[in-house]
Amino acid sequence: MRRRRDPVRPSLALVLALAAMPSSPAQDRADFERIRDAAFAGDGGAAVLRELCDRIGPRLTGGPGHALAVERVAARLEALGLAVVRDRDVIPQSWQRAPLRARLLAPITRELAAAAGPWTRGFPTPRTLRIAPVAGEAPTAADAVLLDPRELALGPRPAHPFPAAGALLVDSLRPHALLAADLATFAAPFVAADVPAVFLSSEDMALLRRLREGGEELRIELAGGGSVGGEVAVHELVAAIPGAGAADGETSGELVLAFCGLDSWDLGTGATADGAGVAVLVEAARILRSLERAPARAIRFAFLSGTAQGAGSSRYAQRRAAELPRHRVAFAIEGGAGRLLGLMLDGVREDLDRAETWFEPVRSLGATDVGYRAPRTNLTRALRERGVRAYAFVQQAPDWGVLDGTAADTFDKVLVRELQEAACVLATVLWSAANEAG
Repeated sequence: MRRRRDPVRPSLALVLALAAMPSSPAQDRADFERIRDAAFAGDGGAAVLRELCDRIGPRLTGGPGHALAVERVAARLEALGLAVVRDRDVIPQSWQRAPLRARLLAPITRELAAAAGPWTRGFPTPRTLRIAPVAGEAPTAADAVLLDPRELALGPRPAHPFPAAGALLVDSLRPHALLAADLATFAAPFVAADVPAVFLSSEDMALLRRLREGGEELRIELAGGGSVGGEVAVHELVAAIPGAGAADGETSGELVLAFCGLDSWDLGTGATADGAGVAVLVEAARILRSLERAPARAIRFAFLSGTAQGAGSSRYAQRRAAELPRHRVAFAIEGGAGRLLGLMLDGVREDLDRAETWFEPVRSLGATDVGYRAPRTNLTRALRERGVRAYAFVQQAPDWGVLDGTAADTFDKVLVRELQEAACVLATVLWSAANEAG
């Protein structure tokens, strides 16, 4: 059914025309009241999140879910009257998950809860391996190595620590037998490692360690898993509300950036990591467009790819290096689906007073945690290294470290009221930063 046009929605040209007089304290108060009213009249972006989780599903970078999410989010932004740019990139290898079976053969027979590690090759035919002892000879192709990521951090390094091993058995580090199959290689992002990786539940890993401590030889059979493909194009989205201070709207003059990852891991549907962030950004754009006047500086929204694999903001920073001096400040949502409580200033004391001002209108929503703590992930790192004041929000997300990357990361874990509050805080902070003096 064709959707009827809303005859009262203002055009982008009208929004620019209404950008008017310099802001006054009374105007500021009125703007913040309208932001709050619009935020709690909406659904906090729940419809966006439901589409991402229930209709699209997992959004692994380079996969069909991520490509579909790019188009669906772009369509929502365009429906708000925003011009959307699709920044194209190419990753060297794609990866596709397939079922994996792990079965302990000796000294007991036991089916193990297991999932393939992304960007590692699987086992097309069943393969039996010895689980390497705690000490002794170096692992060979006939051995599987038990790995606790807390002892040997996963991620790119000059050489694989177990280059000759037949497989890595990685602890998911989640309670209640949850599997979290996230970064499992020691190679660059989107490059398959030579050694297959299999994630096991923490309970099964504990069992294997106890059996190994008894001195018996352990043997495991592995079958199935992921497959590695060739290079594939991926896209990031950039959209903006033009600023009143630039003659051409968004392509010159200072801007304020809000960004998050559009991708997810693929066991769950990425509701808290980071579908909720996408939903809140889209909802903040809707709220700010409803003001029907332009901010003093452009407000840009970016939806990034490869964040689950550790790419962070690096692709955005590389492609848009010439624009980075225009970035007055950047805000990242990087984990969880709860309320936004403040900002991680990461030791930058000179921005404390500014941040307190940005958050003043939403202190009643509990957004009072503005301090010097460091962000939890590297989402802001690439921008910070290039001189952009990029900060991550403090977010109320007590279950994020448990749900992230697991099959339990689904829409039902998210509360609409918390999405509404997060969208209200984000829209308020963006409007404050875009209109601050100086």
